[in-house]
Amino acid sequence: MTDQPVRVLHVEPDEDFAATAAESLRRFAPEVALDRVAHAAEATDRLDADTYDAVVAAGDLPDGSGIALLATVREADPDLPFLLVTGTGSEAVAAEAVREGATDYLRKGEEGVFGTLAARLRTAVTGYRAELARRERSKELATLHAANAILAADRPLDDRLSELATALPAGWRRPEHTAARIRTDGRSCA
Repeated sequence: MTDQPVRVLHVEPDEDFAATAAESLRRFAPEVALDRVAHAAEATDRLDADTYDAVVAAGDLPDGSGIALLATVREADPDLPFLLVTGTGSEAVAAEAVREGATDYLRKGEEGVFGTLAARLRTAVTGYRAELARRERSKELATLHAANAILAADRPLDDRLSELATALPAGWRRPEHTAARIRTDGRSCA
């Protein structure tokens, strides 16, 4: 995947399956760090409070279904990888999961399910991160284009510099770490 750790929210009420999944993923995908919860409500709270690279959810949850959780996740982030892993699955459940936007669907009882899960997580997270990076670059390029337009405008220099100092930080991924300080003719604009 990458050198970065992969944070996965695992929504699984079955403690034995969750423990086996964690142990297996440590072996098949050591870069994956699972954060486990048992309920959909806990999952939405975690997703609101923290950042994850993917969600792996059981089909049946004590307070709902994995597909209902998927719908909630899709409202907040349409692209976040979401893998549904069910204990009792059918083609109808798989079709519904895909229709609702699941990245993938696996059955708990299938042979090699954890190796498959690791491989599919890698693929999904790699694509997700690449898309996030592409969007970030596009935003930065748009910001640079806007900066060029500001500087080329037929307005007083002080007005253009003030606007530029505001526009640049807003277009970067981490604006709190971006500063624009422009000095011209002994004057400073920040």
